[in-house]
Amino acid sequence: MNHKDKQERIDRNGVADLDMDKMHMINYLSEQVSDEQLIIIKDHYESLTDNRLLKLESAFWLILIWKELYKRDHRIIKNDQGQEF
Repeated sequence: MNHKDKQERIDRNGVADLDMDKMHMINYLSEQVSDEQLIIIKDHYESLTDNRLLKLESAFWLILIWKELYKRDHRIIKNDQGQEF
């Protein structure tokens, strides 16, 4: 996809696009983003919220990021509880 096509897709992005992209967004966060990167992205989107600049797609990302962080934290806690000392 060239730059012009990417920009047109961004400009025409709507709620239906978010719904269609949801699984790709979830997979991207869970498979390609490290724990450290996830925290950085979360902090960025939260700063947009603090400055009242959060838009629909950004809010959607933030929700998915919180869910991914919760999933990872829950997995760590579950693994820690399963270990014997």
